[in-house]
Amino acid sequence: VKVTAPAAKKVTLSKTTLELKKGGRAKLTTTITPANANKAFSFTSSNKKVATVSKSCVVKAVGRGRCTITVKTASGRRATCRGTVK
Repeated sequence: VKVTAPAAKKVTLSKTTLELKKGGRAKLTTTITPANANKAFSFTSSNKKVATVSKSCVVKAVGRGRCTITVKTASGRRATCRGTVK
């Protein structure tokens, strides 16, 4: 018997804004609803010259500017965090 996890109905990030100094790092955490939903996520940065984001949602400040960090679930739900690097 194969049990399939339900699709995520909602996803949130631990912060909606993030301010870092160049070279700094911060870990964002994700929360999905329902709790037993499929935990497949992807993380992206709108500007990799400002900040990059790892598969485990660690944001690394690369250069000065602004960007948006986005988490997207397998079901297409999204949450964002606006980042500023000084």
